[in-house]
Amino acid sequence: MSSTIRASHSTGRTVNHLPYETLGKIFAYLPREEGSFGVADMGMLAALVGEAPPEGPPVAHRTAWQNNLDAPPWTDVLFVCRRWRQAALLFHPLWTTIDTHNPDWAMECIQNSGNLPLKLKLQVPHEEPGMSDAKLIAQLAILHYWRLEDVTIVSELHHMAWFILQLFSMGPAPILKSFAVECNDCVSAGFNFFDSRLFSGAGHAPNLRRLRLATPQIQ
Repeated sequence: MSSTIRASHSTGRTVNHLPYETLGKIFAYLPREEGSFGVADMGMLAALVGEAPPEGPPVAHRTAWQNNLDAPPWTDVLFVCRRWRQAALLFHPLWTTIDTHNPDWAMECIQNSGNLPLKLKLQVPHEEPGMSDAKLIAQLAILHYWRLEDVTIVSELHHMAWFILQLFSMGPAPILKSFAVECNDCVSAGFNFFDSRLFSGAGHAPNLRRLRLATPQIQ
């Protein structure tokens, strides 16, 4: 960010220069990959939006809360000042992507995303505790199946792919547009369990536009 933004801070601007919603929309453009957003970028962002920078440097190290939840780098904005924290918490689109191996962060996203559509990206590893965590995340997500819009699952174990697909056989997915499952442990007939029970119930998945199943033999 620091290489692309050139802005100077004006002391004439007030701390309340931008409404919460506008701040939230700006936060939505922050890079989400680890190491792509740093302390210097936080000061540049404050100058860009016309906010008074916090006294002292912004959060230089991740907080215990971020580490415990494996929260993405953009959550640094939650600890700059109360105003930025409030803006981020009130802007529900920031929280609509569940892309984590930590069930606690998945729950945080579900709780803070209002009733907006959700995107689920789930990696299922071979080993514990990652396998059990992925199972729990899938169970949390399926409780909100009616909000799922985009689901991508990559499983290293056949029985976990089976388990997750069984979850999706429990009811309709009214707004689901994309559903992709890749199983690296399945043989060519590994998806024979993928049948009419998927999204069963009234309405099924009327908005589904993309369905992808992949194994080492089927791409």
